[in-house]
Order: sequence, then structure tokens, then C-alpha cells
Amino acid sequence: MRKNIEDIIQQKIVRYCHLNNIKVIGSAGGLKLPIGQAAKAKRMGIIVKGYPDLFFPELKMFIELKRKGGRPSKEQKEWKECLEKTGYKVFITYGLKETVEVISWQVSTRQF
Repeated sequence: MRKNIEDIIQQKIVRYCHLNNIKVIGSAGGLKLPIGQAAKAKRMGIIVKGYPDLFFPELKMFIELKRKGGRPSKEQKEWKECLEKTGYKVFITYGLKETVEVISWQVSTRQF
């Protein structure tokens, strides 16, 4: 079975955040569930098409992870616009290095 590179990047980012005491919540969008459970998760709002991969509550920031060469979907662009209108920072990042750089920069410039 071929592993999804975005899943691997997300796991590494979550680990990086835990090691650096950065609060992060991942969305369930990339999970592969049995059909019945997937339908239930969708009805419950747990799986929402296009919702960003990671939320950083203390930074008021969302990140949508993409592999190099990936493109955001129409739904991802709509979520980005909606969240930015309500005051959140939303980044679409490409690869592990860029994602860590964005997180590190946001942590270093946050004001309490």
C-alpha cells in the first residue's frame, strides 16, 4: 500500500509541535474509514471536505499541507477565504521544511 506523503508530513509536523510544546489539532480529513463510519463522521461534522489539516489555537492559525507540486482544491480555497475573513491566519505550505519555517516564524512573532 502506497503511503500518502501529506499524511507523513502531517505526522512529522505534529511530532515537531509536541516536542516544542506547540498546541496543534489535526483534522480527520485524511483518514480512511469503513463506509458506514465515514458517513457517520461526515454527518457529525468530523470530516469536512476542504477543511485545513492543522489548527494551532494559540497562534490563531491553520495550515493546509501540500506535497511539492500539490494544489489546493476549490473547497480548500473556500475554507481559507472563510477563515481569513473571521480573523485567522491560514497558510498553504508545501513540504516539511516550509511548514516548520511557517510555524517557527509564527511562534517567534506571536504577542501575548
